[in-house]
Amino acid sequence: MVNLLITVALTILFAFLSDHDFEKRRNLWVFLAIVVYALFMGLRSGYNDTANYIRAFRNADGLSVFLQNPRHLLPTSNPLFYGFQAWIRGWTDNYHIFFMIVAFFNATLLFRFLRRYSSGHFAYAMLLFWGFGTGVFGLAAMKQITAMAILTLAIPAIEDRRWVRFVVIVVVAALVHTHAILFAVLPFFTTRPWDKKTFLIIALTALVILTFNSTVSKFLEYAEATGKSISEEEVFDGVQMNLFRVALFVLIPAALLIYERYLLPDMTRIHCLFGNMSIFAMVFALFGRQNGANMFGRISTYFVLGDICLLGWILEKVFNEKSKDLLYVLSAALFSVFFYVDNVDFATSSGYSSITIIDFLRSLI
Repeated sequence: MVNLLITVALTILFAFLSDHDFEKRRNLWVFLAIVVYALFMGLRSGYNDTANYIRAFRNADGLSVFLQNPRHLLPTSNPLFYGFQAWIRGWTDNYHIFFMIVAFFNATLLFRFLRRYSSGHFAYAMLLFWGFGTGVFGLAAMKQITAMAILTLAIPAIEDRRWVRFVVIVVVAALVHTHAILFAVLPFFTTRPWDKKTFLIIALTALVILTFNSTVSKFLEYAEATGKSISEEEVFDGVQMNLFRVALFVLIPAALLIYERYLLPDMTRIHCLFGNMSIFAMVFALFGRQNGANMFGRISTYFVLGDICLLGWILEKVFNEKSKDLLYVLSAALFSVFFYVDNVDFATSSGYSSITIIDFLRSLI
């Protein structure tokens, strides 16, 4: 767990320095945070699904062979991710290089997004990035985190009403991982959270929860008919999302509802979008509380950037200076404790292992 804690500490420190340093050096601190994150991700040799990614990389053909198989090019087969993997495999058999390139790309998009939309509290947003589990998420779900990173480009497109750009970005992300197509609904949710659409979504969520097995089974049949195979074992695995984790996903939507009269006058389209994203994250977390914690938890993470960017803004708008500072400290402590408890068995429970930088440099020779 030492490597993880060092990575968390350094990325938050560099984000803090980016918040407070002169403008010309702010990009340097962001770059250093990206490098630290990419090294942590790239040097791993074991964690959760990492063994599957290593195996897939080692068994991958070169790009020319990849392109000759029509099955590889199906939109539901994540062709952009595996095509990129095939391209990298064509010139190296070192999976650490592949991991590091992907992580550097992802961190560049994610960290620049957080700095832009965190209302001047980049370090706090970085703490939430780890506290919500998004940082560690990238270790276990490379395709999902890559699609999520690409989708950060869709938010400015919505902000500027560049709809062609938005569609292209969502399609590209969906070709990396299919679940990214869910972002296609976001242009319809730039109005205030907790309007009629929100209550309709909550009502549908309650209906799905009450009829979970039958409703989800029908959805799986529909997905199968469209060519996207989703394992029933993944959905009905008997694993429920941790109640405390679900509570974290409920936190921002609840705050938006409780303090609506204080927040609504200052809410821009992007604030409204982030608020609705947090509600989507909560909905999928509630599904994960019923069953299929892994799958629904990963889907909820697609939308958690809304929570990360919005919490600091809510504290700034609702509370006075003294109360705000106290809540910053308390919320930082809450997310830090959850992060530690969630990762206390980081090395043992999920099989984390890594090589050193020296070992990596030697592997290049």
